[in-house]
Amino acid sequence: MNAKKVNWMFVAIFFMYHAVSYGLIYYITHIHMIGLIPLNMVSELIFIIPGVIFVFATRTKWRDMLKLKPIRISTVLIVILFTFLCMPLVTVVNLATQFFVENAVEASSTMFLLMPFGVTFFIVAIYAPVCEEIVFRGITYESLKKDMSVLKAMIISAVFFGLAHMNFNQAAYALLLGLILVLVREATGSLWATILIHVVFNGWNVILMYASEWMIEAFPDLAGDATSLVQTTADRNALLSRMLGIYLIIAAVTTTLAGCVLVWMAGREGRKEELRNIWRCRKEGKKNGPAWLIPYILVLALFLGYMLYDVLA
Repeated sequence: MNAKKVNWMFVAIFFMYHAVSYGLIYYITHIHMIGLIPLNMVSELIFIIPGVIFVFATRTKWRDMLKLKPIRISTVLIVILFTFLCMPLVTVVNLATQFFVENAVEASSTMFLLMPFGVTFFIVAIYAPVCEEIVFRGITYESLKKDMSVLKAMIISAVFFGLAHMNFNQAAYALLLGLILVLVREATGSLWATILIHVVFNGWNVILMYASEWMIEAFPDLAGDATSLVQTTADRNALLSRMLGIYLIIAAVTTTLAGCVLVWMAGREGRKEELRNIWRCRKEGKKNGPAWLIPYILVLALFLGYMLYDVLA
């Protein structure tokens, strides 16, 4: 696999996404309802199936692509700490986008809350992270690195990760999360570390989602008071501004600490040099011509075009 083939893989993912989406809509509308569990399981297969097909078609070795190197137990604890330190910065980006578009996770939370907590946790916090890390920090990132510098591969794989969420709200903070995940991949040399971060990040959000629902059910008066505070767009934007200000202050501290923890993590795994080389070797890598750029531009046009249409429609 190389950069050109990865770009064509995402073109295939785009069309597969829409073919499956419209196929499911037709099936549900004209033939039979489909359960929420299969529906959510299928959504991740849209990414993993083209990835597997492209890996086998190009005869790429899975060992070289995934690099599932074991990490120390102490590093596991450091990775979890690092994840929580990064959360305020991700929240800042999430809040900032909500001035322009709706919170996509909040809009879809009703569907997840219809399922038992354990089922939702498995799908969102285990199944999805494993599938997505194999595709984005495994197949995509490692393939891009063959044709360009680590820094460029990191940015482009993060862009793909953001676009794959198919909405501007999630795309913004997923792009940031994609950059963070590649930094950890380089700091530890293992996909297990990025899977762990993804599991902790998604799992924590699932816990908060169900905890919020429990609070609403247990204290309906408090939920009603909170709703009454946000009656207009101006009220909503004022609340978002206050929350954004608070999280900016928190993120300034926690992000600095996260940077220190990342260096500490790399030191324990003996990979400080690899972390430094992300910036030092930013101009290295093969020169990529139009053969690589054409499918890349096509990917951007398809995904961004769809997301813009979804907002304006």
